[in-house]
Amino acid sequence: MKSKLLFLAPQNPYPPNNGGKISIYFPIKYLSKFFEIYLITPVKYIDDEVKESVKHFESLNVKYYPAIKNTDDKPVDLLKNIFIKIPFKWYKYYSDEIYYFCEDLINSKNINYVFTSAPHMGLYSIRLKERYPNLKIFLREHNIEFTLVEQFVNFTKNPMYKLIGRWQLKKQRC
Repeated sequence: MKSKLLFLAPQNPYPPNNGGKISIYFPIKYLSKFFEIYLITPVKYIDDEVKESVKHFESLNVKYYPAIKNTDDKPVDLLKNIFIKIPFKWYKYYSDEIYYFCEDLINSKNINYVFTSAPHMGLYSIRLKERYPNLKIFLREHNIEFTLVEQFVNFTKNPMYKLIGRWQLKKQRC
């Protein structure tokens, strides 16, 4: 009997047609040989592509649960982030509904491993670890997010963007 793994990713990885999707898709495909995988990703809405993805993952014996969450950048959310300790990217990918769904899966399926693909989904793992101290959580940082923000700050000419970038770098270091 395979161990059970909750796999949290910031986007629907199917079809694997760009670098971000490829870096999520192939670890899922590989790990599905060793784990019973429960995949959760935010999606803006359930469309034909998402439905096709669910079917595709079923063929890999992966249970895919696309969760409705609009992760588009919105200026109002950036302004709200002034009063929030966590980095903007973490905040915009987080929802209580998805978190409670993760809890329900962990409880109902007896999941004891979480694979978090990208810091964007990190707040879920932090909260899950607080709730379930024995849960084994792994983070795969494949975008080198911190370095990308640092490069953005160094190369942007726009003083407002530079200020926002430095502010988010400071939050990411905490």
